[in-house]
Amino acid sequence: MTPAQAWLVTTLPDNTTELPQMTDTQPDQSKSLPGVISTDKTGISTNLILETAPLTTEKDWTFTRPLPIHGDTFDNTNGPRCKNSYRLVVGTCIKLVGMPGIDWMFGKSHDGAKEACRKEGATLAMPKTKELDVALRDLVKRGGFNKEHWIGMEKKGGIWYWMDGSKVGHNGYKGWNPGEPGGWSCGHYWAKPSGWLFSGSGYPMWDDDACFKRKRFICQRPPA
Repeated sequence: MTPAQAWLVTTLPDNTTELPQMTDTQPDQSKSLPGVISTDKTGISTNLILETAPLTTEKDWTFTRPLPIHGDTFDNTNGPRCKNSYRLVVGTCIKLVGMPGIDWMFGKSHDGAKEACRKEGATLAMPKTKELDVALRDLVKRGGFNKEHWIGMEKKGGIWYWMDGSKVGHNGYKGWNPGEPGGWSCGHYWAKPSGWLFSGSGYPMWDDDACFKRKRFICQRPPA
């Protein structure tokens, strides 16, 4: 069995944090579980943020078990289930895909992200409802390090569409950042900062960008 890989965030006594570090050792399940904080004799606490699957042939990292989020039913044993590193969120199966490091070097274009999801029988995520959108925002913020993630929306002929062909906002819900969208054609989550230069909240919301840019992404597929 391939040892599990995990990301660790170290919290120092002055409440600062070190950058995530990777460990290839199998955690002792009798002593620690994802999300459990332990403190050593020096007063430094180590918080296990999430587990990651082994590298795929495309050298993508797959974030499989972030901390619990709004709408998360990952451990639901009485209802629908998700397989192959997907997690059940608001009744659908979701997976964050990315790679530690420089996103513009290791991420994928919007088309590349669509193809990667398609190979797994999935599409780019379509947060059509407020409930799913809020859950995915939380997932991006807590499990995806608040980085930019492609989602399944594109602009064609001046109109925004989801991957399934339905119009964005057809049900009355839209989750754009303040002042967005602009003049680009592919949608992603962006934690638009606040301040004199930007009018955002610092929380992941929809934004548009050039489709060729490389980013992390979110796949979605029906539960088993």
